[in-house]
Amino acid sequence: MKITSLLLLLATIRLAAAMPLVTIDTVPVGNPGNAAASTSNVTYDPSRYSDARGYGAVAYPYRIGRTEVTISQYKAFLDAVATVPSADYITDLWNENMQTDANCAGISRGGSGTTADPYVYTLIEGTGNHPITYVGWFSAARFVNWLQNGATATSGTETGAYTLNGATSGIIPRNAGAAWWLPSEDEWYKAAYYSPVLFGGAGGYWLYANQSNTLASSNAVGTPGGANYNNGVYAITQQPVKLPNQNYLADVSSYADSVSYYGTFDQNGNAWEWTDTLNPDTENYRIRNGSWIDDNPALLSAAASLSAPPATQLFDIGFRVAAAAPPAIVPDTTPPHVTVSGKKTRTTSKARITLSGSASDNVAVARVEGKIGGSSYKAASGTGAWKFSAKLKPGKNKISIRAVDTAGNTSSPVKVTVQRKD
Repeated sequence: MKITSLLLLLATIRLAAAMPLVTIDTVPVGNPGNAAASTSNVTYDPSRYSDARGYGAVAYPYRIGRTEVTISQYKAFLDAVATVPSADYITDLWNENMQTDANCAGISRGGSGTTADPYVYTLIEGTGNHPITYVGWFSAARFVNWLQNGATATSGTETGAYTLNGATSGIIPRNAGAAWWLPSEDEWYKAAYYSPVLFGGAGGYWLYANQSNTLASSNAVGTPGGANYNNGVYAITQQPVKLPNQNYLADVSSYADSVSYYGTFDQNGNAWEWTDTLNPDTENYRIRNGSWIDDNPALLSAAASLSAPPATQLFDIGFRVAAAAPPAIVPDTTPPHVTVSGKKTRTTSKARITLSGSASDNVAVARVEGKIGGSSYKAASGTGAWKFSAKLKPGKNKISIRAVDTAGNTSSPVKVTVQRKD
């Protein structure tokens, strides 16, 4: 009994170690092959906002985070990979301002980072569902690598979507076949502003990520069509003066009625977000689209594309993740195949007969069935190798055997004639 209990405990521990430590809620972004924003497919005055054009074309389906990565999710990452850092780039996944900047703090750190005294990360009360900030591009890339590798206590950070191997600078391309990554600017833009139902189903773009060309006049948290930004007053306090000890981040998806066509939240305001698209004129990465401190609604619009050096760790920059779409499900329309061993015409003096044979399918055989005469089909025993027993009446008996696969496809019946002689 003790050995059995120990084995069960070890199996439970192994299973827990293999379970992801975070769950990222994503939404599907379909309509592949959509056109980029242009003067002919925007819902706002095409003579304005010229900086909004040229973005949003994506040739493939994908998924994107419904919200920004939260402080709780990032803390789970730190707990998994950064309690006893193996290098400075792991130590630096946590920024001291995550603890000390009261305007957006969320994670404190204690300990010394050694085996004897590992770092301990603590969630600051009430901040777990805020977006993480003070995260540079390389820290965000290490987070998605960790996701790609399973998001467990033993998952690595240096390979996956991006081959980093200790890098903290330089241009790092996305690897082919990535399962999780930082969205490109086009992927981010499409998820925020595109709607395939505009222009009679031809598709087009809104100016804001709330399926509108305006923001609500009020920025109070939860206002339909609103966002967390400064419209003369800060959204959290509804006061014009910034207070040094006030946290100004809102819970992700607080503006529940400010949602893009695809179902994303907070692609206006709260925090700027890293993409993995480079500014063609620099080695800086593009960021989008406005934060809690910005006092110009244009910075939350489709026209606002800024860039920042990848080492930048600021109070108003976070990130969301993107992921591969699941493979398209191709319907199985191929019927299975069934064979019967022996002759198709037989003679016997027995009252029962047992037929046998084999069945196969391109996916899987669900069952083999048989019937005699005009009766209903009944299940045979077995699938790949099967047996079917039937009671014979005097004279000629016609037996039909068929296979059914897991998609419901049915084989042509194989017919056996059995003559019973008394």
